[in-house]
Amino acid sequence: MRSDFSKAYLSAVNYLPDRLWRAAFSLGADQRARCEEIRIRAGRPPKALVDGRYLSLTYKGEMVIAATDDLNEIINRATERSVHTYSGQINNGFVTTAEGHRIGLTGDCSVRDGNVSTVRSISCVNIRIAKPYTGLADHICEQLYKDGFNDTLVVSPPGGGKTTLLRDMSRMLSGRLSVSIVDERYEIAGSRGENRSFDIGDCDVMSGMSKCAAIERLIRSMSPHIIALDEITQQSDVETICRTAYCGCAFLATAHASSIDELDKRPIYRQLIRSDIFKNIIFIDNNGGNRQYSAYVKESDYNVENNGNNSDSGIVLGNWYFRRQTLQAKN
Repeated sequence: MRSDFSKAYLSAVNYLPDRLWRAAFSLGADQRARCEEIRIRAGRPPKALVDGRYLSLTYKGEMVIAATDDLNEIINRATERSVHTYSGQINNGFVTTAEGHRIGLTGDCSVRDGNVSTVRSISCVNIRIAKPYTGLADHICEQLYKDGFNDTLVVSPPGGGKTTLLRDMSRMLSGRLSVSIVDERYEIAGSRGENRSFDIGDCDVMSGMSKCAAIERLIRSMSPHIIALDEITQQSDVETICRTAYCGCAFLATAHASSIDELDKRPIYRQLIRSDIFKNIIFIDNNGGNRQYSAYVKESDYNVENNGNNSDSGIVLGNWYFRRQTLQAKN
């Protein structure tokens, strides 16, 4: 597994200009394998996120300062020198590489009719390193789905490992069920035609299309048992899921939240929880790179009035009680 992580690091830093590429190897081999992202700001030294801490990258002990030209070169390499082809992604604040790494970016934006039309003068890029955690979900799926799959929502703060778990759960479940993946940002499968950067088993993949359009199309054409999708962030996503949840397929999805009870505080997720679609919620607690997984399983016969609300063994979300259990994952 460490060898695979080291290869992921090497493929990510290959998008760096030469002098930043050399600085990337100021990290030791173990640090490179554990690195989760490389953040590069114009006029500042590049930094790598390792075990929850940002480490400055140096060359021969000297500080390296990134320039605007370096950031532009990273985007040129990530888009294969065809920035226009990737303009849709760039205007949404990211570029996804062929290996599945997401390169987030910030800069001066031009807005037209409420939408970003161009991003100029890039000031920061953040390379989030996609790693192949094959086998991560094996034990999780065995613990949760002994009696069949139930709609599942995977929750964590940004960078907590939601996409990684979603990807491997999709692979695991595709061994016995028909799983279709909505890969809007090319991150889950890393698909480019017949080429895939990750092992996703026998999943069918719809890439580059909005979640709403892809869900509708997959239900009509692919007859999936499960539709997997990443990052529910918009009201339209929730509305589409609520509208299609009882069309004969289940959902495996992810959402951003810093804690499990935050799902009932944010309006977009409150509607999702109270729609009674998701029976399982997996929360990922990322403590300095050490991830712990907890499942919250909906109890249909739990009486809130007699048993109270939140307790050490679970939590009330919407009108239902979710019992908590610790999950064992292959790390």
